[in-house]
Amino acid sequence: MRAKVLKEFPGCTDDNPITRMIKEGEIISGDLAKVAIGEGWAEEAADDAVATNSPDMPAFDDMNMGQLKAYAAERQIDLGTATRRAEIIAVLKAVLSGDDA
Repeated sequence: MRAKVLKEFPGCTDDNPITRMIKEGEIISGDLAKVAIGEGWAEEAADDAVATNSPDMPAFDDMNMGQLKAYAAERQIDLGTATRRAEIIAVLKAVLSGDDA
């Protein structure tokens, strides 16, 4: 199930237990979509709508440094020399998109 968010609310995706603000206009899926529709925070979206809470690309911009480092550690992602928040986000996005060559 997919849903389009009508009203911003705090929540977490099925694959990421870190709570963040789910933004208006975002396409969500899974249990989060079911709950949001039930609460009136979202409306059902077409099955071909592209989820913006993709398990392949979490909302890194909503995470703090500790959360980013924990995410990398849990998935055994080598951050190399990245020490700044923007550098860590760039490494995570590159690894998850397959551009880590």
